[in-house]
Amino acid sequence: MPLTSHNILLLQGPMGPFFWWFARRLRKRGATVYKVNLNGGDALFYPTGAIPYRGSYDDWPAFFESLVRSRKIDEIVLFGDCRAYHRAAISMARRMGLAIRVFEEGYLRPHWITLEEDGVNGNSTLPSEPSFFWGQGTEVKEEATTQFSHPFSRMVFFTLMYGLVGWLSKWKYPGYRHHRGNNIWQETRQWLLSAWRRYRHAPASRKVTRLVAGPLNMKYFLFPLQVHNDCQLLFHSPKQDQSKILYEVIGSFAHHAPENLSLVIKHHPMDRAYRDYTSSIREFARHYGVSGRVIYTWDAHLPTLLRHARGVVTVNSTVGLQALFHNVPVKVLGRAIYKIKGLTDFGPLENFWTHPMPPDPDLYQKFRGYLLDTNQFNGSFSYPPTRQLLDHWVKLDTRNIPERIEETGVPWLEVA
Repeated sequence: MPLTSHNILLLQGPMGPFFWWFARRLRKRGATVYKVNLNGGDALFYPTGAIPYRGSYDDWPAFFESLVRSRKIDEIVLFGDCRAYHRAAISMARRMGLAIRVFEEGYLRPHWITLEEDGVNGNSTLPSEPSFFWGQGTEVKEEATTQFSHPFSRMVFFTLMYGLVGWLSKWKYPGYRHHRGNNIWQETRQWLLSAWRRYRHAPASRKVTRLVAGPLNMKYFLFPLQVHNDCQLLFHSPKQDQSKILYEVIGSFAHHAPENLSLVIKHHPMDRAYRDYTSSIREFARHYGVSGRVIYTWDAHLPTLLRHARGVVTVNSTVGLQALFHNVPVKVLGRAIYKIKGLTDFGPLENFWTHPMPPDPDLYQKFRGYLLDTNQFNGSFSYPPTRQLLDHWVKLDTRNIPERIEETGVPWLEVA
């Protein structure tokens, strides 16, 4: 089936060659695809045919508008809608009447990726009324047709190469402003520190896994931490400082949870190298008199933690969705696509510790089925896009293009 889009503009994608693969697939189906590279890391993974932007961030909106008009762009595609360049582009695109499509890590993990119109996570246009999902059909698409491995080594390789080439080619993109730290030497040190902390805390993590599956079964609440500079925290949370959130959650637990219950706090694996909350949690627990009831774990097995938890408290982590899958009560403190009456607890946090409301399993199946039908696609950003994703893209777009554009060049990183 041919793809009938006019002109598609790709902005920044996930680290790695996914957008290069994606552009090739789109072109083979008849689309005209353009790409903007903002730094050397972008250029590494999209090595030919892209348009480099070497100006300042302040000049980016004018450049974007000029490019859209000169190339007659119909839609923009990007990964993550909270990066500064992407926020500016989305704002301009809305004013200019362009379609906006946003990739993100899968809401339903691990074998899914997210692709939504207009925005993701807190910017998603998904309905929040339970009546909408009750009105959907009863058929639910089953699990992923392809199981993807997610080798840590590949992710590290993509990240380090992106940072290294970006650092070496800073002179080519003097005005670029990265949404996170982009010092290759510092990032290398952080990855090594992450590996060391994982090794160092492995015995304690295994101990916690055994503890929750045994003596603490159904006698604890789980509070999964998020990456300290995650857009979910920075843009979709009432508080951006995770230490302040920890202080409030531990305080609420101390004042309102039954004394025979514990609070298990799990570190986010992607934040292992950047934050250590050991001293803060110890101080907060001692301040509130619950030192013996608060457990901090780095890498305890998450599915085990979820299956045996009495409830989950989260700002807006996708762990909340995994908890709903296990029929575990969830209290959301920020904005989340799954913050829906009947799925999550809408009462005050102090009541959640004593009377956590479990999710309605039928509503969850409706909600999950709708995600799978509309914005979840079998795939991984470490591999080329699946046929399912391309077929869906065709269905979304019914416009015609003048002619097919032939592919030029093959990146050295392509995976068969």
